[in-house]
Amino acid sequence: MAENNSINAPIPVEIANGGTGSSTAVGALTNLVSGTVITTSVVASADKVIIQDSDDADNIKTVTAQSIADLGGGGGLTRAQATAITLIFGR
Repeated sequence: MAENNSINAPIPVEIANGGTGSSTAVGALTNLVSGTVITTSVVASADKVIIQDSDDADNIKTVTAQSIADLGGGGGLTRAQATAITLIFGR
């Protein structure tokens, strides 16, 4: 029977600070997921993403997908705006 490496429960991970060369955090996370079967999913606003917080001594933290989306600030054009720009500039 094939081994099932799906993550079904939280796995405690100790990430060392410091070190030389490649980031120890990146190495620890790479080792954690190496060989793990990760399924696709639809992102929900409450889903968490691991970050390294440069404003807090590069500590590893989680943020929500919504907090990342909020950074974008929108700025997209409506179809009417895009059409008006095309008519004005001919592109």
